[in-house]
Amino acid sequence: MNRLPLACLLLCLAACDRAPKPAPSIPYAKQGVQFTVTPVPGDCARATVEWKVPEAMSSRLEIQVGTKARQVFARSNEHEGKEPTGAWVQPRMAFYLVDRDSGDVLAASLADSSCIRAQQKLAGSKSAP
Repeated sequence: MNRLPLACLLLCLAACDRAPKPAPSIPYAKQGVQFTVTPVPGDCARATVEWKVPEAMSSRLEIQVGTKARQVFARSNEHEGKEPTGAWVQPRMAFYLVDRDSGDVLAASLADSSCIRAQQKLAGSKSAP
C-alpha cells in the first residue's frame, strides 16, 4: 500500500489549518509599506483598502480581515493597489496585509471608528415626537 498520497494529504491539511501570524501591533507597517483602510464618505459600512509595498518585497499579497479566524478579503500580485469592500465593515475591524509566500504580516490597520461617534451624535440629536 502506497502511503505517500495519504502523507501528502495530511501535510496539505495541516498547512491549510495553520494559524495566521500576528501583527506586532495595530496599526503596524513594515518599513516602506503603506496600508490604509478609508471609510467611504457617508457610508460607515464600506471602505477602500489601499496598499503599496516596495519593489524589493514580494507582490504576492493577501488582505485578511478579522482578529482570530481571519478571512481572506482580497489577493493581489501587484505591489500597489486598492480594493473596495462590500457593506460589511464594522468600526475597529482589523485588516491585515500579508505576504502570501511567507505568511508574514506586512501591515495592519483598523477600520475607522469615527462612524461610531457620528452614529452616536445622530442618535443623540433626534428629538422626541
